[in-house]
Amino acid sequence: MEFLVTHSQLIIKVFFIIIIPAFVIYLKLKKKISTGFTVGVILTSFVMSLIVSATVLQLTYDDPVENFETLINLKKTEEARKALKVIVQYGPERVSMINEDKIIYRDTYESLKKDLISEYEGIAVRYMREYAITRTEECSELNSLKKRLAKLKHARVLYGFSESLGSSNTPLKNRLDSEIGRGEKILSILESQCR
Repeated sequence: MEFLVTHSQLIIKVFFIIIIPAFVIYLKLKKKISTGFTVGVILTSFVMSLIVSATVLQLTYDDPVENFETLINLKKTEEARKALKVIVQYGPERVSMINEDKIIYRDTYESLKKDLISEYEGIAVRYMREYAITRTEECSELNSLKKRLAKLKHARVLYGFSESLGSSNTPLKNRLDSEIGRGEKILSILESQCR
């Protein structure tokens, strides 16, 4: 990745610092353009080379995995925690891209993983308790049931996040899946009754 950055920056700098000024000087020598215009184009070209190469450099730091590895190695725990949350949202494939060999403070990394697993599972358990779906016959409860089911599905997504970090809390997963399945059955029965 770094080679691509260096290579791209090199091409940009050659274009803006050598090729454009050389072309403008050639036109000046052929008396096609004025001296003021030549100086203006050359100065603008230098400024553009700095701006564009800085933009290319910034684009490479947008990779969340590299960003996380850098932050954890700089011992910036809170920023690393936020970056790890972003990585987890991309899915387990992206979490597996974290190269633990590049991480200096592995104990901090393991601690962050445990904290996030605990956080995600805690929220999932709380949602399961707060948004449990009970059987009802009233059509006025239909919208409320849909919202509760959506919260339960969100709790399942959060458990998936903790699973991608290494959690293996199978009882929680099974309870969430059974609660969602039961909720979907109750919701479909109520929807058919309220039509």
